[in-house]
Amino acid sequence: MGYVVLVLVVGAVLVIVLLGGQRGSRNRHDIARHRGNARSARLRSRHIVFTGRAPEHLGTSEGDPVYPLVLQYERSWHSTYEERLKQRVLADNTSMTDEEYSWRKLELDRYFIVCAILKEVPMFSRKIDDLWHDMLMFTADYDQWSARYIGVKIHHQPTLEMKPTPGLRAWFDWVYSQLFEPEPYTRLLWGPFFRHPLEPKLLEQLAEGTEDELLNHVFRRDTAERYPEILGVIRFLMQRAKDQLVQAKGMTKVPRMDQIKVRSSSDSGLFYGDSNEVQCSSNTNYDHLWYCTSFLLLVGSYTSYDHYQEVAAAIDNSERMDNTIITEDVSARDQRHHSNCSSYGCSSNDSSSDNRSDNHSSNCSSSDSGGSSSSCGAGCGSSD
Repeated sequence: MGYVVLVLVVGAVLVIVLLGGQRGSRNRHDIARHRGNARSARLRSRHIVFTGRAPEHLGTSEGDPVYPLVLQYERSWHSTYEERLKQRVLADNTSMTDEEYSWRKLELDRYFIVCAILKEVPMFSRKIDDLWHDMLMFTADYDQWSARYIGVKIHHQPTLEMKPTPGLRAWFDWVYSQLFEPEPYTRLLWGPFFRHPLEPKLLEQLAEGTEDELLNHVFRRDTAERYPEILGVIRFLMQRAKDQLVQAKGMTKVPRMDQIKVRSSSDSGLFYGDSNEVQCSSNTNYDHLWYCTSFLLLVGSYTSYDHYQEVAAAIDNSERMDNTIITEDVSARDQRHHSNCSSYGCSSNDSSSDNRSDNHSSNCSSSDSGGSSSSCGAGCGSSD
């Protein structure tokens, strides 16, 4: 009798062990499958399909302060250099489409516009920087392009370490936002804008500095003295900064986005607290919101530098429609535009000849998310 009980007990234990093992195996399989699905979902969410084409003239039009400089930039490109660059990039990146190349090239082109204006412009996007690296592979073409564009070579100076550059990123964001409208993939390629305050020293220079002083310390004197197109943009930025700082001085606190007003889409004049003007809030067009947000950056930097996180939170709240701007029908934007890491200065030297070619126009059609405060290994600037 005792023997029978022992056999039953042992059998029951074996059944429990076997069932528990099968259940544990199924649970482990379910967990692994769940993790795999979650990872796949994350990968799918990070896979952005670029559609449409980048706008002509870098999204600018006649009448914009930067438009003459954009035309100068486009004339500096020889069609053969541009075609060879695109062929190399697409050959080395077989998953890249023509559309993605178009949008990346647009942002690199805009970066070079800023390089012609400012003394220091770190590179804040690895994917845009990769395209710059491909440009450098055509050594002779690159040197000739630089000379045609601004009369000096635009050096790419790599660094072995990433350096935080929040102040320079804030300055880049403000200048970029005064010259260009955001495109569907601008933030995806550059990373978040307006996340860092402008530095107090820079604000003081912009508010009190003369044109001569600002050309010595903030903007590029070498290029401004060569080309009136560049000097015109610099003077526009100087005046815009002074005007916005005058408005900032009259404020005792950072305004809410719905308290900032703009005049109209054709006049980007900005006002505070005037109920007769069009409100710059989430129900207005994105260009107004972009400009107002850049103004909030300057006001927040001036009035509450030590508490800029509050400004960043207000900016985040004002950008809830970002997903809309990224996923909108790009073809509609094409019709509207009629379109078919840290080194403080990719420095310039003045040994290159001052010649520009007006015989070749650029058909700059082009296509990661860059860091918001660190640069990616290179930058543009002047050496003086």
